[in-house]
Amino acid sequence: MNFKKLLFLTSIIFALIITIFIQLNNKSDNTNISLIEAYELGLTIAQKRDSTADLIFMNSVDDGKNSGFDGKRGSWNLMFALPEKEKRLLVVIESGKIKTTRTLDEITKEEVIKRNEISINSNKAVMNASKNYGLKPGYIKNFFNGYHFKLEKEDNKVFFAVVGVNKENNLTDIYFNARNGEFFGGSTRQRR
Repeated sequence: MNFKKLLFLTSIIFALIITIFIQLNNKSDNTNISLIEAYELGLTIAQKRDSTADLIFMNSVDDGKNSGFDGKRGSWNLMFALPEKEKRLLVVIESGKIKTTRTLDEITKEEVIKRNEISINSNKAVMNASKNYGLKPGYIKNFFNGYHFKLEKEDNKVFFAVVGVNKENNLTDIYFNARNGEFFGGSTRQRR
């Protein structure tokens, strides 16, 4: 009887270990992050190099996976101004983690984006673009899968773009005001 209990307990412990191992592996596969999470990850690195660092622009990058439906992507590129160093910093995120950084020699006079200018996140923006403007996830072989996201500033306006395809299957950007989520407009590029 004691041997059966020991065998039973050993089996349960073994099953628990396998379950925990599988869950940990599944968590590591879930490496997509939202625009704001990518921004904060990149800003942390940039401010270690220059405490006055600010974002110039950022965008998601295609990683061959059909993602973005929940406003999250695994790969992002961010460009930061480093005013004290008079340089720029490129931050590359892959699988939700910093892959590389590269300091660029010249600083430009581009407008910067402060954290308080970003009030909507990619999850809300993609739902809005899909529901209210008919944007669908795109697929262009070896170029584009799912939804993509861009953040840039021009004429003191912060543009948050969700990129997908329209009903004619043309590449389409839907632009929102990053401060309040208002619709700015859209642009379409015909596929070649």
